[in-house]
Amino acid sequence: MTSFTHAAVGLGVASFFKEVPEVQPVYLYAVGFSLLPDLDHLLFLRTMKLKVGGMRHARTFMHELLGTAVWLAVGLCVMPFNFQLGCLFIACLSAHLFCDFINGYSEPFKRIRSAPGIDMGKSLPTRIAQEALIGGLSLWLFFAG
Repeated sequence: MTSFTHAAVGLGVASFFKEVPEVQPVYLYAVGFSLLPDLDHLLFLRTMKLKVGGMRHARTFMHELLGTAVWLAVGLCVMPFNFQLGCLFIACLSAHLFCDFINGYSEPFKRIRSAPGIDMGKSLPTRIAQEALIGGLSLWLFFAG
């Protein structure tokens, strides 16, 4: 997914936390948490290609199952200090990783064991439809909530 769609998903997730005073400004936190996993792409900035599948090589293990466990552990460590912020962190990171899984190339067991990759977004029309649907629904949640 694009950074714009991840930000939109963060806004959609934030709509479930907007009444929580401990996590204000919730929208800024949610967008930041939703974009956080993509920081690993900066390591590969010079070799990225603007085409479908052009960022396959830019996915580290932090975008896969092992990274999900690491992100979950971070969120669980935050929870004793600020429960709502920890929940927001886990929700945003989970939504990001799920969206990336359904919208492109993934190697779920990277760094755990050898297994084939999965590509659920091979065609440009499919990827555009996924981005528009998920981004649109997330923005609808944000503005309707």
